[in-house]
Amino acid sequence: LFHSFHFMHIVFAATGTMITFCRYSKNIPLALVVSIVTPAIFCMFSDTILPYIGGRMLGIPMRFHICLLTKPLRVLPFLIVGVINGLVMSRHHNNKQGMYSISSHAVHIFISSLASVFYLVSHGFTNWHAHIGNVFVFIIIAVVVPCTLSDVVVPMVFARAGKDNEKHST
Repeated sequence: LFHSFHFMHIVFAATGTMITFCRYSKNIPLALVVSIVTPAIFCMFSDTILPYIGGRMLGIPMRFHICLLTKPLRVLPFLIVGVINGLVMSRHHNNKQGMYSISSHAVHIFISSLASVFYLVSHGFTNWHAHIGNVFVFIIIAVVVPCTLSDVVVPMVFARAGKDNEKHST
């Protein structure tokens, strides 16, 4: 289950990043770079690194696994599909980009939560229900921070920076 939700997470993260970027800039080359690099980094943190750290902090002898590093050819197709999906959705209706951005982010958060929990369970944290309060805190941190950075903050910053560079070069 972890891999299924991790790959879906990558699709929705790339989609959300592209939609948000395209709301603030029409610089497609920069949008492609931001929409590929940002989800690759933040999904890795959200789904694997932060849940692993949380499990280790609770004393669980977890196994460490990062799909992007061990099997990049499994991850890249989902990343590409997410980028294409985000580009298509951002071009669909300009007046609906806000709705697409919010709904994409909501689904992204939900899927990321499941991926993080399944990472914990599938990599050694089988007695998680005894630590449900701690798991809740770790999942909130592992999901909200990286996913908000990926979907909202980073694409907006780069889109606006790209616009400022366009103004200064003309």
